[in-house]
Amino acid sequence: MTKTTKTILGLVILIIIVLAIYYGVSKKQIPTTEKEPIKIGAIFDLSGPVALYGNAYKRGVELAVEEINNQGGINGRPLQIIYEDDQFDTSKAVTIVNKFINDKIRIILTSMEKISRAIVPIANQNKTIVITATVFPMGNLSKYVFRDYWDSGDQGTLLAKAANQENINKIAILGINGPDYPIFVDKFKENFKGEVVLTETYQYGELDFKTQLIKIKNSGAEGLVVYSFPHESFVVIKQFVELGMEKKIKLFGVEFHEKPVITEGKEYLKITQPINIWYPMFNDDYLPGKEFREKYRNKYKAEPMIDSGYMYDDVKILAGALRACDSKGKVYDTDCISEELLKVKNYSGAAGLLSFDENGNSHRQTLLVQYINGEWKNYTIK
Repeated sequence: MTKTTKTILGLVILIIIVLAIYYGVSKKQIPTTEKEPIKIGAIFDLSGPVALYGNAYKRGVELAVEEINNQGGINGRPLQIIYEDDQFDTSKAVTIVNKFINDKIRIILTSMEKISRAIVPIANQNKTIVITATVFPMGNLSKYVFRDYWDSGDQGTLLAKAANQENINKIAILGINGPDYPIFVDKFKENFKGEVVLTETYQYGELDFKTQLIKIKNSGAEGLVVYSFPHESFVVIKQFVELGMEKKIKLFGVEFHEKPVITEGKEYLKITQPINIWYPMFNDDYLPGKEFREKYRNKYKAEPMIDSGYMYDDVKILAGALRACDSKGKVYDTDCISEELLKVKNYSGAAGLLSFDENGNSHRQTLLVQYINGEWKNYTIK
């Protein structure tokens, strides 16, 4: 072998060694990049007038993220949630969503219609995914928006069937003045065989319903449907009893099963025996709901609201969408994430089966119960 050949061979070997070292170093650097967290923004009321719900959503998110990250995250990348408190203030929510977008966060969890309406136009303009827990079908507003909550129309239909079964001929409806209330009323009227003699509304924050209740008492109604938040439901059922209305009017509702009614208003529940909306999550024979309630109790030493279950499920299906998009090299592509979320059908979540329609709105299963002998018992439409 000549000196020149030896020199060339040595250079080739040297190049191979350098390339091998470079390749080895590069390979070692990949996991570091993959393990960078996927950031998700969360805008909830954590200290304002609807903090009861905001903190319930937050706890549901915390449980889901803890489980997802303990199982390896999104193909090695942990989820990181950035929580912000909107205090149920739209101007604060807008400031927060702009901050998120400036920080390159393209997935946002939120709740409440007025907050969602404030941030959706900004999110849509920036192709940002929004998953919101609100009654109004917000998914209709953008391909990037998904609504997961109980549906007001579904509840109106179910309560109308209950009123028919109770042989109610004349009924009144009292509800919060909002865009979802007409949807509830329309579906109730569509399915109710009798006459809706009166529909009364109130503004959010009102805590005296005697004026509306006296009108209902004198209307000839045999039943009253209450479409309201839990804290308002408590005042309604209290004043309903104080006015002696339970003697002639059957009570129906959507939120009598929540605090503070079940903690401070048990005596009123016993007197009125209302028929109320219910969810699979609270039934022991629905295993995903039962398991979630046990995990929630173990972590928070309290009973979960349905709202915690909804947001827990939302984070779980979001993780599935992110994994699918990551496998295509599109983990930050919100068009891909939107397409994957729309594929969710009959997901057995903590809060019941979850499917999104073509507009990104869920229709969760709802049930009925009646308060009898100090407990909620299943009420079946025959």
